[in-house]
Amino acid sequence: MDFSLLGLQGLRQVFNVHPVFVHFPIALFPSALLLYGLGIALNWRAACIAGRACLYLATAGTLLAVMTGLMAQDTFPHSERIHHMMQTHKTLGLLIGP
Repeated sequence: MDFSLLGLQGLRQVFNVHPVFVHFPIALFPSALLLYGLGIALNWRAACIAGRACLYLATAGTLLAVMTGLMAQDTFPHSERIHHMMQTHKTLGLLIGP
């Protein structure tokens, strides 16, 4: 199997992987809410199970996003203004994330 055909070569050029992991909780938390809502409204057990799986995956994604963000903060070249923006981003991420 030729893994180069999967389209993942761009990950080698990513400066840090934090943006890759941020999108998982952004997509999975609303999906969990939707699936739980459908499961409760329609008395559909499989949707509730899928909602729980999305919730667990979103939590794992949140932890990965926080860890990669904390690792990336010192590797990113920045000025005083960008440092202030990054501190705001970090504070909001830590308040919303965990």
